[in-house]
Amino acid sequence: MKPKLTNEQLSLISKFISDSFGLHFPENRFPDLERIENIESYSQKILSNIPLSTKELDDFICKLTICETYFYRDHKMFQVLEYQILPDLIFNRRKSQKYIKIWHAGVATGEEAYTIAILLSKLIPDISDWKIIIIATDINRYAIDKAKKGIYSDWSFRNVPSWLKTQYFLKKDKEYEIILKIKKMITFSDLNLSETNYNFNNIDLIFCKNVLMYFTPECVSRVIDKLFDNLSEEGLLFVSPAEASHILFKRFKYMNMDETIFYCKQTIKSKPSPIPQNISFNFEPLPVYTDEKPIYYYEKAKINADMGNNDEALKWCDRGLSVHKMNPELYYLKALIHQEKGNNTEAVNNLRKTLYADPDFIMAHFILGNLNLKLNNLYESQKNFKNAADLLNKIDRNNTILLSEGLTAGELLDTIEIIRGESKL
Repeated sequence: MKPKLTNEQLSLISKFISDSFGLHFPENRFPDLERIENIESYSQKILSNIPLSTKELDDFICKLTICETYFYRDHKMFQVLEYQILPDLIFNRRKSQKYIKIWHAGVATGEEAYTIAILLSKLIPDISDWKIIIIATDINRYAIDKAKKGIYSDWSFRNVPSWLKTQYFLKKDKEYEIILKIKKMITFSDLNLSETNYNFNNIDLIFCKNVLMYFTPECVSRVIDKLFDNLSEEGLLFVSPAEASHILFKRFKYMNMDETIFYCKQTIKSKPSPIPQNISFNFEPLPVYTDEKPIYYYEKAKINADMGNNDEALKWCDRGLSVHKMNPELYYLKALIHQEKGNNTEAVNNLRKTLYADPDFIMAHFILGNLNLKLNNLYESQKNFKNAADLLNKIDRNNTILLSEGLTAGELLDTIEIIRGESKL
């Protein structure tokens, strides 16, 4: 049985990780450190102030970071890219200069960066006449080495269309290698975002999803400023829903397209909408549908929302609520739709209704906290984030949170801590 490290020793190891990599391992994540393979070997040197070799540092960072990804991982985001954002960008650049520059930060083993390259290849028939630059970086050098090879097993292709393999990969025994035309579109390199000595400049699109949540609050601010500086005018930054924050991204314009959150580089700030002081549960008269369960209305509403038919989606939510008046999922979906439409007052109202129906709805507490923060209602925001954190602390850090797009309890807790630190809540 390996000897147990004391809290004092774990605090010193956490400080070393923070100073070296910018990664955040507060006390509630000490058990994650103790589970690291060969932690005794690393801790012996760290606690004795003996420098780790380059290989030891690479091995250590590999064990601290998660490299779970696959092709078309975020289907909604890639749909927004394929049918809205990239076509607009391509149309505008075709009229002036055939040039696109993209950076995927925290790319892990490369599947999502290759997905972006494939989309561009599909959308630009004369791509050989264009200058396409895709930069893909990650702190994990071993992950980058795998990405450069571009060879993947079936696990990386879960839930993807069959044409992806047949058109863009060569079969090699039980694995698949990305074709050379796509592989040559991407430049992979290892990079620690917490450092400040990198400049890519004039990036059109930056993807940095589920990355910021792992950094210390101080590091997050530096990284976001660096991302802002590297974007071109009106360039877009994509983050995960849990990382979205009015305070963290105050220099950007918030965008939400079909539940895909991103930020636009801008200098003019818009005025927040006033926050409602009370909740009204009055409904307009609607036809009553008594023969369906809540999931029927939810799915109808969700399909319409995903297609951009927000008004129709809201009608389906209201139809469901005319029958199932206390269904929290329908109120929550209504809140997200109103948030996307820019109706912050209605979004807050429906989130409060969600929590009235289900006080333990974690994502409703979290999203409401973000909205209140955006509307500068700091006291309410503090309460919302505390309620979310209290609920998250009662469950296993590895549990996936309902309606969170795959986020774990630990990831959401870390994000809340970062937001609290930045906004001084």
